[in-house]
Amino acid sequence: MPDHKPQSRSTNPDAAVRELIAAATAARTDLAQQLAFAIGWSDRGLFNDELIARSRGLLLHLAQQLAGAELGQNASEAPANSIDAILAALMTEPRLLAYCHALCLEYQLTTRLAREADLDPLLPRLLQEMIASADAITSRTAASCLSAQMRHLGAMERMRLPLEQLPADLLRIALAIGRTASARTDVADAVEQEVRTSYQEEGTRYALFKLLVNRPEYPDKRGWQLEKAGTGLFLAAFAERAELEWVDAAALLPAGQQARFALEALSSGCTRKALSRNLILLHNQAAIPVLSVLAFAGPAQLLAALEVATGEGTGL
Repeated sequence: MPDHKPQSRSTNPDAAVRELIAAATAARTDLAQQLAFAIGWSDRGLFNDELIARSRGLLLHLAQQLAGAELGQNASEAPANSIDAILAALMTEPRLLAYCHALCLEYQLTTRLAREADLDPLLPRLLQEMIASADAITSRTAASCLSAQMRHLGAMERMRLPLEQLPADLLRIALAIGRTASARTDVADAVEQEVRTSYQEEGTRYALFKLLVNRPEYPDKRGWQLEKAGTGLFLAAFAERAELEWVDAAALLPAGQQARFALEALSSGCTRKALSRNLILLHNQAAIPVLSVLAFAGPAQLLAALEVATGEGTGL
């Protein structure tokens, strides 16, 4: 009688990879619903969760700005009911929720790697090299990235998100919410006029990072090394090379997304050596199951698993 025992992971790498993909996919639920529920449930009980607390802090700062709390002479005139109403409306917008959550994921990783791996959160080695580049445009862009990162780290520490740092599509959504939910139309008009007068999307932090990682002088090989690129540049390069939205790239950082992160990185040009090092930095001992799969599954098997998973609509 033939033996119909299922193959083990060591003899069936495709099955092992698909198991990891399935586990990663099962762990993904509606982020917007989770955040809206968690943020709105209890201000006290949920502040033990850093990501929830910081996401709410960023949304609150957006609401304060939209209510006119930072309009100079009008600062004391922003009514509390406007802030509350705008915050409630912001928490129903999935794209803003996801963006704030992604910023908090990146910041949490940046601060953890600074603490545990002594990685410079402001000026990683690769950014230093780009600033010293002989190409004037690359050097200037890298210097602008440094300035933007300095402002970003300070803002994130205080849980602040300036409206001018939002991508253009999200800024339009935020301004529309501010106009609809504000108790004072004149304040909403003043906020919108001030923002639109000074806003330059190409000057936002992510736009600058995106510009830098697409420069011919940007080294792809070292760009895949998290410890050399730093979190911000690494995520920007990962999103560009994998053709992902930045928010979707950041969503692959948690432990439950290791398999998908590995497959997306490998299929976009990351070497196995760099990927293994990145997984260890990101997840420490929790990375061992994925690393064991990488040790015996060939590139064709990994890519085939990615294609099958994508075709079957698993959310990859």
